Amino acid sequence: MKRPVLFLDFDDVICLNAPYGGYAVKAAIDQGSFHSAQDLHEKLFDSSAKQYLAQINDEFNP
Repeated sequence: MKRPVLFLDFDDVICLNAPYGGYAVKAAIDQGSFHSAQDLHEKLFDSSAKQYLAQINDEFNP
């Protein structure tokens, strides 16, 4: 059985650029602090969007 493929649009859908967006990620990578930037990791993706994505994952196993 083939598993479904899920295409995600991150910018302004999952990553709302509030308070962090792609530029914040790039800056953290450039500074070498990406892996230790806990606040960035916690707030980069919208919490409601993460919940919906988890439900999709549970239901369809893409």
